[in-house]
Amino acid sequence: MLIVPSCGADAQVIYACREYACTAIDVLARRLRLAFINVHAAEEALPRVIEIMARELGWSTQKQKVFIKLYVSLPVC
Repeated sequence: MLIVPSCGADAQVIYACREYACTAIDVLARRLRLAFINVHAAEEALPRVIEIMARELGWSTQKQKVFIKLYVSLPVC
């Protein structure tokens, strides 16, 4: 299973949250650009990104599930 590369990617997600990133889409697409570079890698990284964001932003389990469904429902071009 591919996770966001460990070369500081966790720190990048934490930094993005502290710089007002509010959604996993914001982090994966706008901040890390992973969603544009490799859609499949972004989908595999999604649970870890949401886990880190939940810890940083105080999300409930329910909110985490909502963000996973929201991301997965996006059309892939």
